[in-house]
Amino acid sequence: EEAAPKILRGMGEGLNWDLGELWIVDPTLNVLRYTASWASPLIRCSGFEHDSQEVTFAPGKGLVGRVWGLKEAIWMANVQEDEQFYRGTIAAQAGLKAAFGVPILSGDTVVGVMSFFNRKRRRPDADLLKMMTTLGSQVGLFIKRQQVESALQSVAQGVSAATGDEFFQSLVKYLADALDMEYALVSKRLEHDPDLASTVVVFSQGRIIDNFAYELINTPCQ
Repeated sequence: EEAAPKILRGMGEGLNWDLGELWIVDPTLNVLRYTASWASPLIRCSGFEHDSQEVTFAPGKGLVGRVWGLKEAIWMANVQEDEQFYRGTIAAQAGLKAAFGVPILSGDTVVGVMSFFNRKRRRPDADLLKMMTTLGSQVGLFIKRQQVESALQSVAQGVSAATGDEFFQSLVKYLADALDMEYALVSKRLEHDPDLASTVVVFSQGRIIDNFAYELINTPCQ
């Protein structure tokens, strides 16, 4: 199994989304070009994936093009009804509704975009977008003079075959080791109290430790 689909699978299964795609910037033509995808066995989206392989997106065009142009994550509650999503008809045929895209950054430069789709309409989730944007930036740290696929291969070797919750544990541990950090964590804001966050996974001094809740005030996560 290639690196990029493995990464997309781990994120998709961990987040309970149905389809993930990786788009890479073609600097020669200045377009985003489909590179890889993963789809849940619960959906039939071969037509949508085939269409992805046949199209490209300029900055500002479509979901992934807008993510590229704005350099920020974008959420669509239902791509079948969103005029900014140019493939609503074929998305409907595949049963896809909610979608979000996050940039992969190398410094201030977008080198790729990851997009994910869900069979259900989903309300915007700011915490999810923030977490995925952070992961996208961490992937971008590996890129520099390499292509995104090479970076994903490096990450994939670090996380092995882990999926779901184990994927995020392996990913945080690998990134902490690769970046020589003693501590790393992924958190989500608590719905009942927006001033508190709860960790999803915590890496501390060489090992995964128990999750905990903490106040966001005066922290880098604020």
